[in-house]
Amino acid sequence: MRTFLLIVLILSSSLGFGQQVTLKKGVVNGEVSIGDSTDVTYALYLPESFDTSKFYPVVFVFDPLGEGTRAAHLFRSGMPQDNFIIASNNQKLSDSLEVNIEYGIRFMNNVLRNFPIDSDNIYLAGLEKGAAVASGLTFVISNVTGVLAINDIFLNFRLLDKKKQGIILGMVGDASPNYYKMRTGFNQLKKYNRDDLLYVYEGEGGWPRTDYLGSIFNRLFQLNLDNQDIELSQDYINAAFNSDYSTADALINRQLPLIADDFLDDLKDKYRRKHDLDSIRDLNRQLRRLRSFKNARRAESQSGEEELFLLEDLDYFLIQDVSMANYENLGYWDDKIQQFEAASQNNGNPQEQKVAKRMLGFIKNSLEDYEQSMTTSADVGVDQRIFISVLKTVYNPKDYDAYQKIISIAAKENDVNTAYFYLEELLKNGFQDYNRLYNLPNTEALKITPTYNAIINNYLDK
Repeated sequence: MRTFLLIVLILSSSLGFGQQVTLKKGVVNGEVSIGDSTDVTYALYLPESFDTSKFYPVVFVFDPLGEGTRAAHLFRSGMPQDNFIIASNNQKLSDSLEVNIEYGIRFMNNVLRNFPIDSDNIYLAGLEKGAAVASGLTFVISNVTGVLAINDIFLNFRLLDKKKQGIILGMVGDASPNYYKMRTGFNQLKKYNRDDLLYVYEGEGGWPRTDYLGSIFNRLFQLNLDNQDIELSQDYINAAFNSDYSTADALINRQLPLIADDFLDDLKDKYRRKHDLDSIRDLNRQLRRLRSFKNARRAESQSGEEELFLLEDLDYFLIQDVSMANYENLGYWDDKIQQFEAASQNNGNPQEQKVAKRMLGFIKNSLEDYEQSMTTSADVGVDQRIFISVLKTVYNPKDYDAYQKIISIAAKENDVNTAYFYLEELLKNGFQDYNRLYNLPNTEALKITPTYNAIINNYLDK
């Protein structure tokens, strides 16, 4: 992400509540205008007892599909008490983080200008692309108290300033392609702030269930107040405790013993010296006596070491092969990827299926990281640049951008045979953008050769 101007979000002392005339309290208002020359809107929830003379905590929720009303409902349903303003985007997020950041700033500024917000309680949350936006915004704006990043995250440790970033909690699916990306990121974050925690939920991605999502967001809220030495009312703590207990019980009933065990351990820390813990300890003891817990723990122990070795092997061979542009090892990667693809579809072995999905995600994210680092380094050779794109086509034969990069780089180096080969591979795999083939960078000389045109004509009939 390129450097942005530092935007400081300022809470106005004389708030103009022009939009509130038509806004309803206690329900999600589906379309609130940002108020500029565009027709962009967001969903907004105001507490039922909303009073313009009081200041409220706020959570800005970034949904990748722009389903703002649904996202606002998810967070409202998970709150132990009705005390938050919730705002969520109605605009589908772009593939460009920069575009999303700019949109996020406009969206947030509109809320902060028009509603009475407690400047010590400004939270950002998001799913996947939205999580990258929520975490990315902390690098360009001030006043953010905490972030809940779900199934993805943007981190730049060179620019990280924990006084500015606030507390960061994460949630990741146990079969998510971003599982290792999130684990690695939070292992690094823990060096800066012990409050930065990562939680696991079931599945490959998507929003977690409302009860679990609400419990983790409430954890973020309480961590922030603890750091400010602000005590919550006992009524609030009791309501949150009862909600968290029900969430833990539901995790057990849904046959998620390991996630439930980790969650119960976290609750002991969350409510220590705030609430009696006997019921939590009893529930934890009951869980650990279950056969399903013992079997799950045994299976995790048996596969955990193998998974670690497998991960280390993949990481080692990736580093070696990319640095040496080792084309001879492409067959190894093709075999591995096919094995993982097959295992990821095998419902008969859930643990192996989960690991395979994690590994595929690790390879994909590693290739993207290598490619990104190459774009900013002048020391990377042509062979390495071509190899990483070739490896991306092995991972995904439909990665049309990778083929085009190979053609462009090869053309620049006058390696016409490589350019012709990957042009044909691109077309074999279904690419049909005729005009794009005649506008690839560095192909001015290549695209007037008979061979280049003959290949295109053979597949596109023109």
